[in-house]
Amino acid sequence: MRFDDEVLAWVSQALRVSHGDEKQHHEDAVRRIQVEYDRLQNRIDAMYVDKLDGRIETDFFDRKASEWREEQGKCLALIREHQDTNQTYLDEGIRLL
Repeated sequence: MRFDDEVLAWVSQALRVSHGDEKQHHEDAVRRIQVEYDRLQNRIDAMYVDKLDGRIETDFFDRKASEWREEQGKCLALIREHQDTNQTYLDEGIRLL
């Protein structure tokens, strides 16, 4: 299929605008997920100090830290997914042109 220059320019512009919207969506999602990841890390860090100070038992620390690290792993997977999807969207648009 062949497009004339005017149609190609219009499609290219639409793709750039659409990619901008898509990119913003993924960047916003990554920021939200990163905030959650950092919140979990802050909990682990604070709880570690409590463990060192004897305010909580080692078993409790180990259990909660494990739960929160698992949640952090899920956050990292979601971040990678958003980053990969963002790049795929652009690559597919370029490939179509």
